[in-house]
Amino acid sequence: MCVSTTEQVPERAPLTQNQQRVLNSLAAFWQERQIPPTVRDLTTRLGFESTNAVRGHLEALRRKGYVTWEPKVQRSIRILSEAA
Repeated sequence: MCVSTTEQVPERAPLTQNQQRVLNSLAAFWQERQIPPTVRDLTTRLGFESTNAVRGHLEALRRKGYVTWEPKVQRSIRILSEAA
């Protein structure tokens, strides 16, 4: 599909510092291991005490169009190509 250069792409909502940390950590994990991390992997990597904190940041990243995943499927977190 070809995109016209006159077509404007809507800007994404800015990320908070922690959302950016989660996105960067997700990308780094992918690059290092060639598989997506689990929520627990990210929790440990980022030093959060609760998986709920990571889930909240991932949900915000999903709403803002940076990531997606399959509900109830481990290691299904994907960075959307437009976010890279």
